[in-house]
Amino acid sequence: MKMLDKKIFYCIVLLAGLILPLSAQAKLQYIVVEEQGTGATIKEAIYDGIVLAISRVNGQKVASKTKLSVKEETSSTDDGSSYAASSSFAQETISATKGVVKEFDVLDKHLDESLGGLWVVKLKVTVAKYKVSKQANRLRLAVMPFKTHGAKGKVKDISDFSILIGQSLASFLTQTRKFAVLDRDFTSEQNTELNSVSDGDRPVEELARLGNKLSADYMVVGKIHSIVGTPRLTVMRSTGKEFKKLERHVSLSFLIIDVATGQIKFSDQYNKTDTVNGGNFDLSNLANKVIYQIGNKVLNSIYPIRVESVNNKVIYLGQGGSSLKKGQKLKLIKLGKKIVDSYTKESLGREEIDIGLVEIIDVQAKQSKAKIIKSQVDLAKDFRVKGFLVRPIYQASKGSRKQSVKKVTKSIEKKFKKLKSEASDDW
Repeated sequence: MKMLDKKIFYCIVLLAGLILPLSAQAKLQYIVVEEQGTGATIKEAIYDGIVLAISRVNGQKVASKTKLSVKEETSSTDDGSSYAASSSFAQETISATKGVVKEFDVLDKHLDESLGGLWVVKLKVTVAKYKVSKQANRLRLAVMPFKTHGAKGKVKDISDFSILIGQSLASFLTQTRKFAVLDRDFTSEQNTELNSVSDGDRPVEELARLGNKLSADYMVVGKIHSIVGTPRLTVMRSTGKEFKKLERHVSLSFLIIDVATGQIKFSDQYNKTDTVNGGNFDLSNLANKVIYQIGNKVLNSIYPIRVESVNNKVIYLGQGGSSLKKGQKLKLIKLGKKIVDSYTKESLGREEIDIGLVEIIDVQAKQSKAKIIKSQVDLAKDFRVKGFLVRPIYQASKGSRKQSVKKVTKSIEKKFKKLKSEASDDW
């Protein structure tokens, strides 16, 4: 290695050594809490208060690990009051928490006869907490493995398709940037890694990671009913040449469940047949087609795609990633008055008035652009935040796409004429 190259290499190593610890420390925040502990000795009361403080900040799992560590590393120390008040004891205790506790102060201590002569201490404890990413503040969603019991088709195809569906749906929903998608396929591997955090010599902030496992707000669950491939043979009349085709049929159902209440928030089915050239089932291709529709239905049931801004005939949508495609046409919708269920008094959302069509012209990671093809409203003048949406136009096949768009256009014109007529009558 040349001398100059060596110098550059050592500089990189040195910078990495400085930056990586700083990056790890930047993920920590320190929270000060006051807590009360009890014990037969002052030392035990302090330990009790510290564990309770850790539990408040990082949860019971971190507190339990810390308690065990403190007990193992400080069991031989003096129990006397003078030692418990010393700086040596404080340093020893903080060291035993492996950095979860940065410092603590004893605010008050006394014997309580009503508790059978136990010591009671009041502590101010500074506890390290691992910062989770801002994405964790999003709606948390867990995609559970799709059930396959009783499904029709080849066992291997069903099993492989179930895995692909789960992975593809999790990937699709992650790319929408609307959800914090939680993994449910590699839970055992996660637990193994987290359990190793408190073992051996680990950096100061590592133990604080244990209190950050997230639980889901919603679960997406489903069941595969059938995945069947039927070979077809087509013969050209002019040449007699034979072409192999495969007719693929997929049937499945899925639900979105509120984890806290068990309430079903949304349910739907996918039941379609298509034909592909050749005899290859191509499960990956099939899973992508299925997920595109399922994923969009899940997304639009929770987060309909809003129009965030307008510039002449171009609108900006608050959604990107794989959920939208260039050239795709969508319905443009104006939101009307709120609708309330007359029985339950619950909100049913707002009126959705079809006012036009748009076509996607650019898709980015976080947003998309669309041009207005047809609109009954001058969006540049009437636009207001949270006032307009777009929704996908679902069709059975590519051949029916133009027909579907025409049908939607006629429906929009009919609805708008009715709206204008009702407004005229009201006036």
